[in-house]
Amino acid sequence: MNKLVIILSFSLLYSCAIFGQRSEKKTVEKCGFLPHCVSSVDSRDRFNIKPLKHNHKSIKEAKKEVLNYLKKQKRVKVEFENDNYIHVTYESKLMGYIDDVEFLFTDNIVHIRSISRIGISDLGVNRERVEKIRKDIFNEM
Repeated sequence: MNKLVIILSFSLLYSCAIFGQRSEKKTVEKCGFLPHCVSSVDSRDRFNIKPLKHNHKSIKEAKKEVLNYLKKQKRVKVEFENDNYIHVTYESKLMGYIDDVEFLFTDNIVHIRSISRIGISDLGVNRERVEKIRKDIFNEM
């Protein structure tokens, strides 16, 4: 039993240290191997989620609409943004866990990645978050 606790503790710490790190590239990347992430650029079924589609005339307009939506959400903090990229953090209500969400804007597509900083599974929270964003902002189902 003690070995199991040690192994699980090490796994949690390892996932916090390695998989919670943010890319300095300011792009949307694939997920790692833990099932606490979804990404529109990851082709693996477990992690893949469709990119968001926008019908705006410009990336600037699409990005503005997303930022306006995010700023109205509770427990969301804009960490970084540039001309075609947004990085925000979501804080969970109950436990205060932090999830990172990244948006990369192209002509008519917004690539997105949502990943939990800690733990092994997110119990579907990241996928639900992206689908809510898709419905609320882009009126996609």
